[in-house]
Amino acid sequence: MNETKTLGTQMSHKWIMSNIPKEEYATPKDEAEMVALAKDFERSRFKGQPPWDRWILMVTKPQMIEHRNRGGHCHNILRPVLKIAGNTLEY
Repeated sequence: MNETKTLGTQMSHKWIMSNIPKEEYATPKDEAEMVALAKDFERSRFKGQPPWDRWILMVTKPQMIEHRNRGGHCHNILRPVLKIAGNTLEY
């Protein structure tokens, strides 16, 4: 059921870039700003500080069961366990 396998490594910069258009933004301005920042970061070949943060998250068995039972529409995520540095998983 891991849908990220077809998109590459989850939370890689390329994975995030491919999912930016699918996100919901508070305003059209917020979306335009993120798209512009992401394109700039991509043009830099993913060097420097990305315009997003990445984390390793804790997912428990009950959370995964709930997620699957709701067709992937429930993300009962716990606080980040470990923040990933911007230059880790470069692509």
